[in-house]
Amino acid sequence: MVIDRLNDVMNYFYFAFIPIYALFALVVIFSFMGFVKKEILKYSLVVSGASCLSIISMGYFLGVLGDNQADLGIWTSQLLILLSICCVLFIVQAIKLISIHIKSKK
Repeated sequence: MVIDRLNDVMNYFYFAFIPIYALFALVVIFSFMGFVKKEILKYSLVVSGASCLSIISMGYFLGVLGDNQADLGIWTSQLLILLSICCVLFIVQAIKLISIHIKSKK
């Protein structure tokens, strides 16, 4: 049985997703903390934005692997789901911060 090098690497690709899962957990935790404690909402927005950018950079890496005919089926869908949830939380935090800022001006 001959194992292709790329397929061998893809068998251990879940190790590359551990930081993505950690970033997702940070976004969720900071989002809920930002909604509970309004004074850290700005920091929560920064963490969420940086995490979204990091997850997007992983998407570029998946694109490189896709050019090499790697089997990316489940990885791409997981990345898109996590990225979409992170982006939604980022947008909700931004709207909440803007609404708080507008209410404080009145």
